[in-house]
Amino acid sequence: LLHRDDQHPLVVAARKFRNIVTFGNWWFVNLPQTVNEITAMRLEALGFSFIPWHSDCRHLLHLLYKKSHFLGILAKLLTLRYEKLLGAGGTVDEALIERDVKRLMNFRMPA
Repeated sequence: LLHRDDQHPLVVAARKFRNIVTFGNWWFVNLPQTVNEITAMRLEALGFSFIPWHSDCRHLLHLLYKKSHFLGILAKLLTLRYEKLLGAGGTVDEALIERDVKRLMNFRMPA
């Protein structure tokens, strides 16, 4: 979806219907603030049940640019998530972080 206002209804639909899987951000929405906002909304509402990144590029340089920018945004969002978990009395270790990143970057459709 291109319009920012359409993102929330999509996330709600994906949460209610397991056959809807959100993925990535279209090239025309690839602005750091927009990618951050959309990914944060999906992470909060869907947990790890979405595909956070995909490439719709036509050139290798677009792929490298888009992925490197996205990974920085994802790292910040996961850091915030872990800070909240620690603030609530939870624990964060390397195994948890590795598991979460693998779940996000190697997404498999739910059975």
